[in-house]
Amino acid sequence: MPRRLNAHPAEVELLALAIGRDGDAPEGTRGHIAGCPTCARRGSVLEHLAGAIELEDTLHRESETTLPLPGSPRTAERRVRLAHLAADADAAQREAETLLEFARDPGADLARCVRDLAAAHGGRLALLYAAQRGAFAAAVPTRALALAEAIEAASDGPVPAAEGGVRPVPPALLRAEARLLASQALLNIGRLRHAREATIAARREFQTLGRDPFSGALCDYFEASVLCFEGAFARAERLLKASARIFADFAQDQWVGRAEAVLAQVLLQRGNPSRALVLYNAAIERFDPERDANTYSVCLLNRARCLARLGRIEASQQGFAQALQVARRHRLDALVFGVRLNLAELDLLRGDLERALVSYRAVAAKADAMGLEEDQIVTRLGAAECLGRLGRTGEMMDALREIGRIVAVTDLAGNPAWIELASRLDPGDVEVGLVSEVREHLAAARDGFVLPFRAARRA
Repeated sequence: MPRRLNAHPAEVELLALAIGRDGDAPEGTRGHIAGCPTCARRGSVLEHLAGAIELEDTLHRESETTLPLPGSPRTAERRVRLAHLAADADAAQREAETLLEFARDPGADLARCVRDLAAAHGGRLALLYAAQRGAFAAAVPTRALALAEAIEAASDGPVPAAEGGVRPVPPALLRAEARLLASQALLNIGRLRHAREATIAARREFQTLGRDPFSGALCDYFEASVLCFEGAFARAERLLKASARIFADFAQDQWVGRAEAVLAQVLLQRGNPSRALVLYNAAIERFDPERDANTYSVCLLNRARCLARLGRIEASQQGFAQALQVARRHRLDALVFGVRLNLAELDLLRGDLERALVSYRAVAAKADAMGLEEDQIVTRLGAAECLGRLGRTGEMMDALREIGRIVAVTDLAGNPAWIELASRLDPGDVEVGLVSEVREHLAAARDGFVLPFRAARRA
């Protein structure tokens, strides 16, 4: 007679019965279940669980032995097409890099090279990528302007046929991107009116291609950048805030940072360096120092200028050094120039006149080589001021007369500060205080600051 269980059997014993392994359960377990409703329910649940496990195991074994279903022909074709598109894009990217390197040479036949590229399907894509390189406009603005003009001229040539069902880059898109590149180059050169006109023309070209909010935001951003330098701060701020919202909608954090950086510039130009510093700090965090080297180094440069205006000279110098390091590593010639000019101003601010004189003369020579019209004048005025403060008055007057010959062929000839200084050259009634004021006024005008001119001030 089987032994009667005095306690409920364990789960493992019930499971043994559920899967048919009665020998693994104590004698009398099945009889206990027959007379115990609680264990009967437990055994039923375990039996269902065992069945589910067995079914899953069976399906797994069957799936391992089943041959894979043949792929869809359309899926395979799509994969091949995407692979070709990716390869074409990579090839165009490499060709764009080659073109940008070629475009640095002032003696290169850039127009012919661009025309040849525009006649080929892949070449047009390379031109599009090259036009979208804003860092090139910061590095060598005069060459970037030449490239933009060559792309715009070539865009009206014959358009190649579609390849593999893919249409070539349309002429309007090439013209739009070329004009945005031109706008950035012209801004760096100092031709503000032409820079703004180029942005407006780019917006018109984009509109012929349809309503693309992101393209419109780009145009707003670049137009606002010019407006800042023209002193139209209220309108620039509206455009920047609108473009930042669209950039955020497209999850373009880097472009949001760019908009923040220009808004910081607006605050700086309005005489609020403390608030500008906060925005510059926020913008810098959005940039990758390598991938966004141009905008990153510009932010470092302008942040250092904020620090200088706040009287934090040592921190400012460290910021300029950091910006210079990034700009040199990425061959951003215009930014290297900007840092060196600001370092010369720091030398003058500290009273290190001999060093400031050497620095101003060096950056003046660089401004000549780079074709930076306004900087050619501002840097020479800095050197003249150093000569005057060193007591070398005769040399200062000679330098000012030489500057007059340069100013005569620029838009600055009508500037009231320069007119006042020029009127005193012949009688020789020029004191170093006036030179300093004129330099500050013209430098402010170059940067978008609106400063009153007070001719009565003297050293």
